[in-house]
Amino acid sequence: MQRAAILAFYNPGNIGARYAAAALDAAGVETHFIAVKQFYTDPWVRRDDLETIRRVEADPLKKVRFTFPGWYAYAPYPMPITETEKSLLAEFLRSRQFDVIGLSLYTVNFDLARDMTLWLRREVPSATILWGGIHPTLKPEECIPYADIVCVGEGERPLAALARQWDAWRRGDDLRIEGLWFRRGDTIIESPRPPLMTDLDSLPMPFYGKRDWLLDNDALDDRWLLDAEHLSRGTNLVVLTERGCPYACTFCVYSVLHGLYPGQPRFRRRSVENVLAEVEDRVGRLGLRHIIFHDEILGMQKEWVREFAAKFKERFRPLGVTFTGYVHPLTTDEESLRLLAEAGLTRTGIGLQSGSEYTARTLYRRHHNPEKTVQLSRWLQKYKIPDIQIDLLVDNPYEREEHLRETLDLLLQLEPPFNVACIGLVIYKECKLSELPPPDFPYDEKMHLFYKMLFFLNGIADLDRKTIRAWSEDRYLREHPERLEEIAIALWDIYRRKKKAEQDWEALRAAQGCLQPATAIPSPSASPVRHLLRRIKRTAKRFLEGGPREERK
Repeated sequence: MQRAAILAFYNPGNIGARYAAAALDAAGVETHFIAVKQFYTDPWVRRDDLETIRRVEADPLKKVRFTFPGWYAYAPYPMPITETEKSLLAEFLRSRQFDVIGLSLYTVNFDLARDMTLWLRREVPSATILWGGIHPTLKPEECIPYADIVCVGEGERPLAALARQWDAWRRGDDLRIEGLWFRRGDTIIESPRPPLMTDLDSLPMPFYGKRDWLLDNDALDDRWLLDAEHLSRGTNLVVLTERGCPYACTFCVYSVLHGLYPGQPRFRRRSVENVLAEVEDRVGRLGLRHIIFHDEILGMQKEWVREFAAKFKERFRPLGVTFTGYVHPLTTDEESLRLLAEAGLTRTGIGLQSGSEYTARTLYRRHHNPEKTVQLSRWLQKYKIPDIQIDLLVDNPYEREEHLRETLDLLLQLEPPFNVACIGLVIYKECKLSELPPPDFPYDEKMHLFYKMLFFLNGIADLDRKTIRAWSEDRYLREHPERLEEIAIALWDIYRRKKKAEQDWEALRAAQGCLQPATAIPSPSASPVRHLLRRIKRTAKRFLEGGPREERK
């Protein structure tokens, strides 16, 4: 095998595809990574733009919907691959005479991969089409009718073996490589999934910054993926210190993956030195000053965290490098959080998903410990982590009002400030949650909007928690959640302006400090912000007590 192209759709940061590309590159194959469309391409849609919402949600490319006051955001946003982009891709693939064209796919883009494969067979008939990713691992029998080769499971070793035996495949020999299914016409050769890799340090570093292409905006470009703006977005370049997850939440693919590898370790981790070697490359070669650790949970395995924090602090904090990583109430203790904060943790999140015991334990099969969640939120404030996100799964058709109320009650106990991400629940047919019977009650859209706005308002640090609780008990707002959304839009606009002013002021202080003592600039007064918030509250109160009285009767 001389040349291979790996295509990733709507996800330039596809870490699995980049590991696969690195394995082929290490085997001596000239490998090109082609990101077909970006993850976020103008994802915002006004909530009252019903025509666009219907179009987006009818698209076969499934996507996650985030709720903000007045807006939805979709990821990935399904901007179609244009005819110009297809022509550019076809010309590029033909000009390089690729032996293999690999497509990395999730369940959400199965239809897209199928259609693109049929198109590739017309445009580049000499290339072998290989599929890999989560969906081929789960459902290889659905994929092999379209691809020539399907990678089942972790692909680094199978792809390296394929590169070594490529001449035999081209001659028409029947190959049997663990982890690969082969098809010639109607003949299919199946192979078992290889065992999970335990020595992650033996893997080459994920492919980035060499023969790296972006196909988007009617252009095929080999520079944009290295642009500073592009690199700064967390969906584009991430680092994994581990593989797997110790948990098996029913909405997550691990609820199924664990069953495919019985008796094998659910969680595997790279050595600290191996991880820091990758960080060194990203910092030195690509100039990153913030690392996105895209682990399920960074703050677990205490001894590993101790070593990682000490060495990251020593090697990268003098360069001003910081990092993002998720923590968990059951696996992150105070010492681990303190060490991570001292090492440079500036952005973190807690995957709360729900504050309801019924939803967490019965629906999602998750551990549920509100007390530890509250305690972790206090530690996050104690160690001054500046950017904290609480993830919630919303629009769950199985949740009644009492379950949403439990989530709100828990949010009100958490120590602010933090942001709330309202992530629309997607029930994938491959995951365990899809095995539940349909709910025996109708979905109440007004009720869900009401609570989503209340959840979101918890992310406004200047808003008194008593105010949020009072609004949650207002019957008029419960019946007219669009009014609460109007309040949320106004408050959020004020809060964003305040945060922007604070950032600008800090930048001014920093610049001034280079010329004269920082005391030359007085601290900004918070009173104008408080005044604006009080004005909004008074307006809301007058609205609730005055204008809508006729509707309340």
